[in-house]
Amino acid sequence: MNKRYLALIGWLLMSALYLGSCKYDTDIATPEAYERIYMPQAGGNPVTYHFIMSDTAQTLIYGADYGGVDYPVADISVHFSVAPALVDSFNVKNNTAYQLLPAESYVMEATDAVIAKGKLSTKPLALKVSTIGKLEHGVQYLLPIEVSTTKGIKNSEGLGVTYFLVDAKYNIINVEMEGTDKNPVSKLMNMADTAQTISFTAKATADDSLPTDITVGFASPEKLVDSFNLRNGTDYKKMPAGSFELVQTSGKIHSQTGSSDPVDIKVKTKGMLTPFVEYLLPVQIKEASAALPASSKIKISDSKSTLYYLIQATKNGVELTVVSYGKGSGYNDMEALAASIKSYQPDLLLVRELDVNTTRSGPKDQPKELAALLGMPYYVFANALDYQGGQYGSAIFSRYPIDASVTKTFMLSSSKSEKGPLAITKVLVDGKYPLIFAGTHLNANGTIRNEMQVPELMDIMKGYDGPVILAGDFNANPSNTSDSYGVLTTEFTRPCQDCPPNFPASDPKSYSDYILYKSANDFSVLDYHVGQTAVGTHLPVVLKVKFYVD
Repeated sequence: MNKRYLALIGWLLMSALYLGSCKYDTDIATPEAYERIYMPQAGGNPVTYHFIMSDTAQTLIYGADYGGVDYPVADISVHFSVAPALVDSFNVKNNTAYQLLPAESYVMEATDAVIAKGKLSTKPLALKVSTIGKLEHGVQYLLPIEVSTTKGIKNSEGLGVTYFLVDAKYNIINVEMEGTDKNPVSKLMNMADTAQTISFTAKATADDSLPTDITVGFASPEKLVDSFNLRNGTDYKKMPAGSFELVQTSGKIHSQTGSSDPVDIKVKTKGMLTPFVEYLLPVQIKEASAALPASSKIKISDSKSTLYYLIQATKNGVELTVVSYGKGSGYNDMEALAASIKSYQPDLLLVRELDVNTTRSGPKDQPKELAALLGMPYYVFANALDYQGGQYGSAIFSRYPIDASVTKTFMLSSSKSEKGPLAITKVLVDGKYPLIFAGTHLNANGTIRNEMQVPELMDIMKGYDGPVILAGDFNANPSNTSDSYGVLTTEFTRPCQDCPPNFPASDPKSYSDYILYKSANDFSVLDYHVGQTAVGTHLPVVLKVKFYVD
Protein backbone atom coordinates (compact mmCIF):
# COMPACT_ATOMS: atom_id res chain seq x y z
CA MET A 1 0.00 0.00 0.00
CA ASN A 2 1.51 3.37 -1.00
CA LYS A 3 2.02 6.31 1.33
CA ARG A 4 -0.80 8.38 -0.14
CA TYR A 5 -3.38 5.71 0.68
CA LEU A 6 -1.95 5.31 4.17
CA ALA A 7 -2.19 9.06 4.74
CA LEU A 8 -5.76 9.10 3.40
CA ILE A 9 -6.84 6.28 5.69
CA GLY A 10 -5.31 8.11 8.67
CA TRP A 11 -7.17 11.32 7.79
CA LEU A 12 -10.48 9.49 7.46
CA LEU A 13 -10.04 7.72 10.79
CA MET A 14 -9.25 10.97 12.56
CA SER A 15 -12.22 12.63 10.93
CA ALA A 16 -14.49 9.87 12.14
CA LEU A 17 -13.15 10.20 15.66
CA TYR A 18 -13.69 13.95 15.87
CA LEU A 19 -16.99 14.02 14.03
CA GLY A 20 -18.40 11.28 16.18
CA SER A 21 -17.68 13.38 19.23
CA CYS A 22 -19.20 16.60 17.85
CA LYS A 23 -22.63 15.51 16.48
CA TYR A 24 -25.53 15.62 18.95
CA ASP A 25 -29.20 14.67 18.57
CA THR A 26 -30.84 17.37 20.71
CA ASP A 27 -32.88 20.59 20.45
CA ILE A 28 -30.86 23.75 21.07
CA ALA A 29 -32.32 27.22 20.56
CA THR A 30 -29.20 28.67 18.88
CA PRO A 31 -27.34 25.76 17.28
CA GLU A 32 -25.14 28.11 15.23
CA ALA A 33 -23.40 29.13 18.46
CA TYR A 34 -21.92 25.64 18.66
CA GLU A 35 -20.68 25.36 15.09
CA ARG A 36 -16.94 24.85 14.67
CA ILE A 37 -14.50 24.23 11.82
CA TYR A 38 -11.34 22.22 12.50
CA MET A 39 -8.59 20.13 10.90
CA PRO A 40 -8.86 16.58 12.26
CA GLN A 41 -5.13 15.91 11.91
CA ALA A 42 -4.33 18.82 14.25
CA GLY A 43 -5.13 16.56 17.16
CA GLY A 44 -1.87 14.71 16.48
CA ASN A 45 0.39 17.75 16.03
CA PRO A 46 2.98 17.67 14.73
CA VAL A 47 1.97 15.19 12.02
CA THR A 48 5.16 13.49 10.88
CA TYR A 49 5.97 12.32 7.36
CA HIS A 50 9.25 10.54 6.60
CA PHE A 51 9.95 10.56 2.87
CA ILE A 52 12.57 8.80 0.79
CA MET A 53 14.46 11.07 -1.57
CA SER A 54 12.82 10.52 -4.94
CA ASP A 55 12.31 12.04 -8.39
CA THR A 56 8.58 11.54 -7.89
CA ALA A 57 6.57 13.91 -5.70
CA GLN A 58 5.19 12.32 -2.53
CA THR A 59 1.86 13.05 -0.90
CA LEU A 60 0.52 14.20 2.44
CA ILE A 61 -3.21 14.71 3.06
CA TYR A 62 -5.02 17.67 4.56
CA GLY A 63 -8.67 18.72 4.89
CA ALA A 64 -11.28 20.25 7.21
CA ASP A 65 -14.28 18.99 9.21
CA TYR A 66 -17.43 20.52 10.61
CA GLY A 67 -18.63 20.08 14.17
CA GLY A 68 -21.96 21.14 15.64
CA VAL A 69 -25.29 19.95 16.98
CA ASP A 70 -26.51 18.92 13.53
CA TYR A 71 -25.36 18.60 9.94
CA PRO A 72 -24.73 21.90 8.15
CA VAL A 73 -27.86 23.27 6.47
CA ALA A 74 -25.85 24.93 3.71
CA ASP A 75 -22.52 24.59 1.96
CA ILE A 76 -19.57 25.90 3.99
CA SER A 77 -16.60 27.32 2.08
CA VAL A 78 -13.27 26.89 3.82
CA HIS A 79 -9.85 28.30 3.03
CA PHE A 80 -6.45 26.75 3.68
CA SER A 81 -3.34 28.86 4.00
CA VAL A 82 0.25 28.31 4.96
CA ALA A 83 1.23 30.29 8.10
CA PRO A 84 5.05 30.70 8.04
CA ALA A 85 5.10 32.89 11.17
CA LEU A 86 3.79 29.99 13.23
CA VAL A 87 7.06 28.06 12.75
CA ASP A 88 8.94 30.39 15.08
CA SER A 89 6.26 30.35 17.75
CA PHE A 90 6.07 26.55 17.54
CA ASN A 91 9.83 26.26 17.97
CA VAL A 92 9.85 28.61 20.96
CA LYS A 93 6.97 26.78 22.63
CA ASN A 94 8.40 23.31 22.03
CA ASN A 95 12.14 24.07 22.26
CA THR A 96 12.73 22.88 18.69
CA ALA A 97 14.57 24.32 15.70
CA TYR A 98 12.56 23.18 12.70
CA GLN A 99 12.91 25.02 9.41
CA LEU A 100 9.98 26.17 7.31
CA LEU A 101 9.29 23.76 4.45
CA PRO A 102 10.57 25.58 1.32
CA ALA A 103 7.70 26.99 -0.75
CA GLU A 104 9.20 25.62 -3.96
CA SER A 105 9.15 22.07 -2.57
CA TYR A 106 5.37 21.60 -2.38
CA VAL A 107 2.13 22.20 -4.24
CA MET A 108 -1.28 22.25 -2.54
CA GLU A 109 -4.10 20.60 -4.50
CA ALA A 110 -6.38 23.43 -3.43
CA THR A 111 -6.45 26.33 -1.03
CA ASP A 112 -10.27 26.45 -1.08
CA ALA A 113 -12.71 23.64 -0.47
CA VAL A 114 -16.32 23.06 0.48
CA ILE A 115 -18.02 21.15 3.26
CA ALA A 116 -21.23 20.36 1.41
CA LYS A 117 -24.68 20.77 2.89
CA GLY A 118 -25.49 17.72 4.93
CA LYS A 119 -21.83 16.61 5.03
CA LEU A 120 -19.28 16.86 7.78
CA SER A 121 -15.97 17.20 5.91
CA THR A 122 -14.24 18.38 2.81
CA LYS A 123 -12.87 15.83 0.46
CA PRO A 124 -9.29 14.75 1.31
CA LEU A 125 -6.83 17.12 -0.35
CA ALA A 126 -3.32 16.21 -1.47
CA LEU A 127 -0.19 18.24 -0.85
CA LYS A 128 2.57 17.10 -3.17
CA VAL A 129 6.10 17.31 -1.79
CA SER A 130 9.17 17.23 -4.05
CA THR A 131 12.35 16.10 -2.32
CA ILE A 132 15.42 15.79 -4.56
CA GLY A 133 16.94 19.21 -5.18
CA LYS A 134 14.42 20.80 -2.82
CA LEU A 135 15.05 19.34 0.63
CA GLU A 136 18.27 18.58 2.45
CA HIS A 137 19.00 15.06 3.57
CA GLY A 138 17.82 14.45 7.14
CA VAL A 139 16.67 18.03 7.84
CA GLN A 140 13.25 18.34 9.54
CA TYR A 141 10.93 20.94 8.07
CA LEU A 142 7.69 22.28 9.53
CA LEU A 143 4.66 23.35 7.44
CA PRO A 144 1.78 24.96 9.36
CA ILE A 145 -1.53 24.87 7.39
CA GLU A 146 -4.39 26.90 8.85
CA VAL A 147 -8.11 26.57 8.05
CA SER A 148 -10.64 29.43 8.03
CA THR A 149 -14.14 30.22 6.71
CA THR A 150 -15.95 33.37 5.63
CA LYS A 151 -19.26 32.34 7.23
CA GLY A 152 -18.17 33.43 10.68
CA ILE A 153 -17.82 29.91 12.01
CA LYS A 154 -15.03 29.73 14.56
CA ASN A 155 -12.19 27.21 14.56
CA SER A 156 -12.18 24.60 17.29
CA GLU A 157 -9.68 25.69 19.90
CA GLY A 158 -6.26 24.14 19.23
CA LEU A 159 -7.45 22.38 16.06
CA GLY A 160 -7.35 25.18 13.52
CA VAL A 161 -3.77 24.55 12.44
CA THR A 162 -2.11 21.32 11.40
CA TYR A 163 1.68 21.26 11.74
CA PHE A 164 3.16 18.89 9.19
CA LEU A 165 6.68 17.77 10.15
CA VAL A 166 8.49 16.57 7.03
CA ASP A 167 11.91 15.08 6.44
CA ALA A 168 13.47 13.28 3.50
CA LYS A 169 16.47 11.03 3.46
CA TYR A 170 18.57 9.35 0.86
CA ASN A 171 19.27 5.65 1.18
CA ILE A 172 22.86 6.25 2.30
CA ILE A 173 25.25 3.46 1.32
CA ASN A 174 28.26 3.50 3.67
CA VAL A 175 31.41 2.05 2.14
CA GLU A 176 34.33 1.07 4.37
CA MET A 177 37.27 -1.29 4.78
CA GLU A 178 36.62 -4.38 6.86
CA GLY A 179 38.73 -4.79 10.00
CA THR A 180 39.43 -1.12 10.74
CA ASP A 181 38.33 -1.65 14.36
CA LYS A 182 41.61 -3.56 14.82
CA ASN A 183 43.89 -0.88 13.33
CA PRO A 184 46.77 -1.35 13.02
CA VAL A 185 46.48 -5.02 12.05
CA SER A 186 49.72 -6.81 12.93
CA LYS A 187 51.29 -9.04 10.30
CA LEU A 188 54.41 -11.00 11.27
CA MET A 189 56.25 -12.28 8.21
CA ASN A 190 59.27 -14.48 7.66
CA MET A 191 62.21 -13.33 5.62
CA ALA A 192 61.61 -15.18 2.38
CA ASP A 193 62.72 -15.19 -1.25
CA THR A 194 59.13 -15.23 -2.47
CA ALA A 195 56.48 -12.57 -1.92
CA GLN A 196 53.93 -13.19 0.82
CA THR A 197 50.23 -12.37 0.56
CA ILE A 198 47.92 -10.21 2.66
CA SER A 199 44.24 -10.12 1.73
CA PHE A 200 41.64 -7.47 2.56
CA THR A 201 37.99 -6.79 1.74
CA ALA A 202 35.69 -3.78 1.56
CA LYS A 203 32.07 -3.75 2.61
CA ALA A 204 28.94 -1.64 2.26
CA THR A 205 25.91 -1.14 4.47
CA ALA A 206 22.76 0.78 3.58
CA ASP A 207 20.04 2.56 5.54
CA ASP A 208 17.45 0.78 3.42
CA SER A 209 18.92 -1.79 1.06
CA LEU A 210 21.91 -2.22 -1.23
CA PRO A 211 20.36 -1.69 -4.68
CA THR A 212 23.31 -2.73 -6.83
CA ASP A 213 26.98 -3.71 -6.85
CA ILE A 214 29.45 -1.01 -5.80
CA THR A 215 32.77 -0.53 -7.57
CA VAL A 216 35.56 0.59 -5.23
CA GLY A 217 39.06 1.84 -5.96
CA PHE A 218 42.02 1.28 -3.62
CA ALA A 219 45.31 3.09 -3.06
CA SER A 220 48.17 3.15 -0.55
CA PRO A 221 49.18 6.80 0.00
CA GLU A 222 52.40 6.82 2.02
CA LYS A 223 51.53 10.25 3.47
CA LEU A 224 48.97 8.46 5.64
CA VAL A 225 51.86 6.93 7.61
CA ASP A 226 52.97 10.39 8.73
CA SER A 227 49.46 11.41 9.78
CA PHE A 228 48.95 8.10 11.63
CA ASN A 229 52.21 8.55 13.55
CA LEU A 230 51.35 12.13 14.43
CA ARG A 231 47.88 11.15 15.60
CA ASN A 232 48.98 8.17 17.68
CA GLY A 233 52.42 9.18 18.90
CA THR A 234 54.09 6.30 17.04
CA ASP A 235 57.17 6.08 14.85
CA TYR A 236 56.33 3.38 12.31
CA LYS A 237 58.36 3.33 9.10
CA LYS A 238 57.06 3.63 5.57
CA MET A 239 57.24 0.56 3.37
CA PRO A 240 60.27 0.82 1.04
CA ALA A 241 59.58 1.40 -2.64
CA GLY A 242 59.05 -1.88 -4.45
CA SER A 243 58.41 -3.87 -1.26
CA PHE A 244 54.70 -4.37 -1.93
CA GLU A 245 52.17 -4.46 -4.73
CA LEU A 246 48.41 -4.04 -4.75
CA VAL A 247 47.47 -6.90 -7.08
CA GLN A 248 44.19 -5.11 -7.83
CA THR A 249 43.51 -1.41 -7.47
CA SER A 250 39.75 -1.90 -7.72
CA GLY A 251 37.13 -4.39 -6.59
CA LYS A 252 33.40 -4.92 -6.48
CA ILE A 253 31.17 -5.01 -3.41
CA HIS A 254 28.36 -7.42 -4.20
CA SER A 255 24.81 -6.28 -3.42
CA GLN A 256 23.81 -9.74 -2.21
CA THR A 257 26.59 -10.12 0.37
CA GLY A 258 27.59 -6.53 1.11
CA SER A 259 31.27 -7.49 0.81
CA SER A 260 33.89 -7.54 -1.89
CA ASP A 261 35.95 -10.49 -2.98
CA PRO A 262 39.36 -10.59 -1.22
CA VAL A 263 41.94 -8.28 -2.73
CA ASP A 264 45.59 -9.31 -2.40
CA ILE A 265 48.72 -7.39 -1.48
CA LYS A 266 52.03 -9.03 -2.32
CA VAL A 267 54.77 -8.18 0.19
CA LYS A 268 58.48 -8.75 -0.46
CA THR A 269 60.60 -9.14 2.66
CA LYS A 270 64.07 -10.47 1.86
CA GLY A 271 66.31 -7.68 0.63
CA MET A 272 63.52 -5.14 1.19
CA LEU A 273 62.63 -5.03 4.88
CA THR A 274 64.91 -4.80 7.90
CA PRO A 275 64.23 -7.56 10.45
CA PHE A 276 62.19 -6.51 13.50
CA VAL A 277 61.50 -3.01 12.16
CA GLU A 278 57.79 -2.11 12.25
CA TYR A 279 56.47 -0.82 8.93
CA LEU A 280 53.03 0.71 8.43
CA LEU A 281 51.17 -0.11 5.21
CA PRO A 282 47.92 1.87 4.69
CA VAL A 283 45.27 0.63 2.26
CA GLN A 284 42.57 3.21 1.53
CA ILE A 285 39.30 3.31 -0.37
CA LYS A 286 39.87 6.31 -2.62
CA GLU A 287 36.62 6.11 -4.62
CA ALA A 288 33.32 4.25 -4.82
CA SER A 289 30.73 4.37 -7.59
CA ALA A 290 27.62 2.63 -8.91
CA ALA A 291 24.61 3.17 -11.17
CA LEU A 292 22.25 4.10 -8.35
CA PRO A 293 18.61 5.13 -8.25
CA ALA A 294 17.99 8.76 -7.36
CA SER A 295 16.99 7.74 -3.83
CA SER A 296 20.46 6.39 -2.97
CA LYS A 297 23.84 7.97 -2.36
CA ILE A 298 27.28 6.51 -1.64
CA LYS A 299 29.30 7.75 1.31
CA ILE A 300 32.86 6.60 1.97
CA SER A 301 33.30 6.37 5.72
CA ASP A 302 35.63 9.04 7.11
CA SER A 303 36.83 6.90 10.02
CA LYS A 304 36.78 3.47 8.38
CA SER A 305 38.08 4.10 4.88
CA THR A 306 41.67 3.08 5.67
CA LEU A 307 43.02 -0.22 6.93
CA TYR A 308 46.52 -0.06 8.41
CA TYR A 309 48.79 -3.11 8.37
CA LEU A 310 51.67 -3.16 10.84
CA ILE A 311 54.24 -5.34 9.10
CA GLN A 312 57.28 -6.80 10.78
CA ALA A 313 59.68 -9.14 9.06
CA THR A 314 61.36 -11.74 11.23
CA LYS A 315 64.13 -14.19 10.69
CA ASN A 316 63.39 -17.82 10.08
CA GLY A 317 62.85 -19.58 13.34
CA VAL A 318 61.89 -22.65 15.30
CA GLU A 319 58.98 -22.69 17.73
CA LEU A 320 59.96 -23.94 21.18
CA THR A 321 57.96 -24.77 24.30
CA VAL A 322 59.88 -24.26 27.54
CA VAL A 323 58.54 -25.47 30.92
CA SER A 324 59.68 -24.83 34.49
CA TYR A 325 58.22 -27.45 36.87
CA GLY A 326 58.57 -28.02 40.62
CA LYS A 327 57.60 -31.56 41.59
CA GLY A 328 57.87 -31.07 45.38
CA SER A 329 60.43 -32.56 47.77
CA GLY A 330 59.91 -36.23 48.54
CA TYR A 331 57.45 -36.88 45.73
CA ASN A 332 58.35 -40.23 44.14
CA ASP A 333 55.65 -41.14 41.58
CA MET A 334 57.65 -40.56 38.42
CA GLU A 335 54.95 -41.96 36.15
CA ALA A 336 52.38 -39.44 37.42
CA LEU A 337 54.96 -36.66 37.15
CA ALA A 338 55.81 -37.67 33.58
CA ALA A 339 52.13 -37.75 32.61
CA SER A 340 51.63 -34.24 34.00
CA ILE A 341 54.69 -32.87 32.20
CA LYS A 342 53.77 -34.50 28.89
CA SER A 343 50.51 -32.54 28.81
CA TYR A 344 52.58 -29.39 28.22
CA GLN A 345 54.67 -30.96 25.40
CA PRO A 346 58.00 -29.33 26.34
CA ASP A 347 61.01 -29.08 24.07
CA LEU A 348 63.15 -27.75 26.93
CA LEU A 349 62.33 -28.56 30.54
CA LEU A 350 63.55 -27.73 34.04
CA VAL A 351 62.37 -30.01 36.85
CA ARG A 352 63.31 -29.10 40.41
CA GLU A 353 63.44 -31.06 43.68
CA LEU A 354 64.65 -34.32 42.16
CA ASP A 355 66.45 -37.04 44.14
CA VAL A 356 69.36 -39.16 42.99
CA ASN A 357 69.78 -42.35 45.05
CA THR A 358 68.47 -40.91 48.31
CA THR A 359 66.92 -43.17 50.90
CA ARG A 360 63.49 -41.64 50.44
CA SER A 361 63.57 -42.14 46.67
CA GLY A 362 63.99 -45.87 46.85
CA PRO A 363 66.92 -45.29 46.24
CA LYS A 364 66.38 -44.34 42.59
CA ASP A 365 67.93 -42.06 40.03
CA GLN A 366 64.85 -39.91 39.40
CA PRO A 367 66.30 -37.76 36.57
CA LYS A 368 67.30 -40.88 34.63
CA GLU A 369 63.92 -42.52 35.18
CA LEU A 370 62.03 -39.34 34.24
CA ALA A 371 64.08 -38.89 31.06
CA ALA A 372 63.05 -42.35 29.90
CA LEU A 373 59.38 -41.79 30.75
CA LEU A 374 59.32 -38.43 28.94
CA GLY A 375 61.20 -39.63 25.89
CA MET A 376 63.71 -36.79 26.42
CA PRO A 377 67.00 -38.67 26.54
CA TYR A 378 69.21 -35.58 26.85
CA TYR A 379 69.45 -34.32 30.42
CA VAL A 380 71.84 -32.82 32.98
CA PHE A 381 71.45 -32.98 36.77
CA ALA A 382 72.72 -30.14 39.04
CA ASN A 383 73.18 -30.96 42.73
CA ALA A 384 71.94 -28.55 45.38
CA LEU A 385 72.49 -30.65 48.50
CA ASP A 386 74.04 -33.96 49.52
CA TYR A 387 71.14 -35.73 51.20
CA GLN A 388 70.35 -39.21 52.67
CA GLY A 389 73.32 -40.85 51.04
CA GLY A 390 72.51 -39.34 47.64
CA GLN A 391 71.86 -35.96 46.07
CA TYR A 392 68.96 -33.51 45.80
CA GLY A 393 68.71 -30.84 43.08
CA SER A 394 67.36 -29.89 39.65
CA ALA A 395 67.65 -31.33 36.16
CA ILE A 396 67.44 -29.94 32.65
CA PHE A 397 65.83 -32.13 29.98
CA SER A 398 66.00 -31.49 26.24
CA ARG A 399 64.37 -32.91 23.17
CA TYR A 400 67.47 -31.75 21.30
CA PRO A 401 71.06 -32.98 21.72
CA ILE A 402 73.08 -31.34 24.50
CA ASP A 403 76.43 -30.32 23.02
CA ALA A 404 78.00 -29.11 26.29
CA SER A 405 76.99 -28.52 29.91
CA VAL A 406 78.17 -26.95 33.15
CA THR A 407 76.72 -27.42 36.65
CA LYS A 408 77.22 -25.20 39.64
CA THR A 409 76.23 -25.17 43.31
CA PHE A 410 75.98 -21.66 44.72
CA MET A 411 78.21 -20.79 47.67
CA LEU A 412 76.61 -20.24 51.09
CA SER A 413 77.89 -19.09 54.47
CA SER A 414 76.40 -22.20 56.08
CA SER A 415 76.68 -25.76 54.79
CA LYS A 416 73.41 -26.72 56.50
CA SER A 417 71.17 -24.78 54.09
CA GLU A 418 70.20 -25.72 50.56
CA LYS A 419 72.83 -24.04 48.44
CA GLY A 420 70.92 -23.89 45.17
CA PRO A 421 71.74 -25.61 41.86
CA LEU A 422 72.54 -24.14 38.46
CA ALA A 423 72.71 -26.19 35.26
CA ILE A 424 73.81 -24.57 32.00
CA THR A 425 73.52 -26.50 28.75
CA LYS A 426 74.30 -25.81 25.14
CA VAL A 427 71.57 -27.52 23.13
CA LEU A 428 71.54 -27.89 19.37
CA VAL A 429 68.03 -27.03 18.20
CA ASP A 430 67.12 -29.16 15.21
CA GLY A 431 70.59 -30.63 15.65
CA LYS A 432 72.38 -27.51 14.37
CA TYR A 433 71.28 -24.24 15.97
CA PRO A 434 73.08 -23.53 19.29
CA LEU A 435 71.02 -22.26 22.24
CA ILE A 436 72.00 -21.88 25.90
CA PHE A 437 69.35 -23.29 28.24
CA ALA A 438 69.94 -22.82 31.96
CA GLY A 439 67.92 -23.72 35.04
CA THR A 440 68.18 -22.89 38.72
CA HIS A 441 66.38 -22.92 42.08
CA LEU A 442 67.16 -19.98 44.38
CA ASN A 443 66.82 -20.03 48.15
CA ALA A 444 63.54 -19.03 49.79
CA ASN A 445 65.48 -16.93 52.32
CA GLY A 446 65.57 -13.41 50.85
CA THR A 447 68.89 -12.47 52.43
CA ILE A 448 70.66 -15.58 51.18
CA ARG A 449 69.02 -15.29 47.79
CA ASN A 450 69.72 -11.63 47.11
CA GLU A 451 73.04 -11.10 48.87
CA MET A 452 74.79 -14.29 47.74
CA GLN A 453 73.02 -16.29 45.03
CA VAL A 454 71.76 -13.57 42.71
CA PRO A 455 75.10 -11.73 42.36
CA GLU A 456 76.85 -15.04 41.63
CA LEU A 457 74.16 -16.05 39.12
CA MET A 458 74.39 -12.67 37.38
CA ASP A 459 78.19 -12.90 37.10
CA ILE A 460 77.95 -16.37 35.60
CA MET A 461 75.19 -15.59 33.10
CA LYS A 462 76.88 -12.40 31.87
CA GLY A 463 79.44 -14.72 30.33
CA TYR A 464 76.81 -15.96 27.88
CA ASP A 465 75.88 -13.41 25.21
CA GLY A 466 72.97 -15.33 23.81
CA PRO A 467 70.75 -16.68 22.70
CA VAL A 468 69.98 -17.76 26.29
CA ILE A 469 66.86 -19.03 28.07
CA LEU A 470 66.94 -19.08 31.88
CA ALA A 471 64.24 -20.95 33.82
CA GLY A 472 63.83 -21.43 37.52
CA ASP A 473 62.23 -20.85 40.87
CA PHE A 474 63.39 -17.36 41.86
CA ASN A 475 61.12 -17.08 44.92
CA ALA A 476 60.37 -13.43 44.17
CA ASN A 477 57.49 -11.12 43.36
CA PRO A 478 57.93 -9.48 39.95
CA SER A 479 56.97 -6.06 41.32
CA ASN A 480 60.00 -6.03 43.66
CA THR A 481 62.79 -4.64 41.52
CA SER A 482 65.44 -5.25 44.18
CA ASP A 483 64.65 -8.97 44.53
CA SER A 484 66.02 -11.74 42.34
CA TYR A 485 63.54 -11.47 39.48
CA GLY A 486 63.80 -7.69 39.27
CA VAL A 487 67.61 -7.80 39.29
CA LEU A 488 67.73 -10.54 36.65
CA THR A 489 65.52 -8.54 34.30
CA THR A 490 68.30 -5.97 34.01
CA GLU A 491 70.19 -8.66 32.08
CA PHE A 492 67.29 -10.71 30.67
CA THR A 493 63.99 -9.94 28.95
CA ARG A 494 60.78 -10.85 30.70
CA PRO A 495 58.15 -12.56 28.50
CA CYS A 496 55.22 -10.70 30.03
CA GLN A 497 54.61 -7.41 31.81
CA ASP A 498 51.86 -8.74 34.04
CA CYS A 499 52.98 -12.32 34.62
CA PRO A 500 50.44 -14.61 36.33
CA PRO A 501 51.10 -16.11 39.81
CA ASN A 502 51.66 -19.86 40.19
CA PHE A 503 51.63 -20.59 43.94
CA PRO A 504 49.87 -22.28 45.64
CA ALA A 505 48.57 -24.61 42.96
CA SER A 506 45.10 -24.72 44.51
CA ASP A 507 44.62 -20.93 44.38
CA PRO A 508 47.61 -19.07 42.91
CA LYS A 509 48.28 -15.69 44.47
CA SER A 510 52.06 -15.69 44.81
CA TYR A 511 55.06 -16.11 42.54
CA SER A 512 57.97 -18.53 42.29
CA ASP A 513 58.69 -19.74 38.75
CA TYR A 514 59.73 -17.62 35.78
CA ILE A 515 61.35 -18.09 32.39
CA LEU A 516 63.54 -15.28 31.00
CA TYR A 517 65.56 -14.88 27.82
CA LYS A 518 68.22 -12.81 26.05
CA SER A 519 68.75 -11.19 23.69
CA ALA A 520 65.35 -9.81 22.75
CA ASN A 521 66.16 -10.01 19.04
CA ASP A 522 66.74 -13.76 19.25
CA PHE A 523 63.18 -14.59 20.31
CA SER A 524 59.58 -13.53 19.96
CA VAL A 525 57.06 -14.61 22.58
CA LEU A 526 54.13 -16.56 21.22
CA ASP A 527 52.55 -17.38 24.60
CA TYR A 528 53.30 -17.33 28.31
CA HIS A 529 50.95 -18.93 30.82
CA VAL A 530 50.67 -20.86 34.05
CA GLY A 531 49.66 -24.51 33.72
CA GLN A 532 46.43 -25.82 35.18
CA THR A 533 47.67 -29.04 36.80
CA ALA A 534 50.73 -30.14 38.79
CA VAL A 535 51.78 -32.94 41.13
CA GLY A 536 53.34 -30.45 43.57
CA THR A 537 52.27 -27.23 45.25
CA HIS A 538 53.59 -24.97 42.47
CA LEU A 539 51.93 -24.78 39.08
CA PRO A 540 54.37 -24.98 36.16
CA VAL A 541 55.01 -21.98 33.93
CA VAL A 542 55.01 -22.46 30.16
CA LEU A 543 56.76 -20.23 27.63
CA LYS A 544 56.25 -20.62 23.89
CA VAL A 545 58.73 -18.70 21.76
CA LYS A 546 59.95 -18.45 18.24
CA PHE A 547 63.72 -18.91 18.27
CA TYR A 548 65.26 -17.11 15.32
CA VAL A 549 67.95 -19.11 13.57
CA ASP A 550 68.97 -16.81 10.67
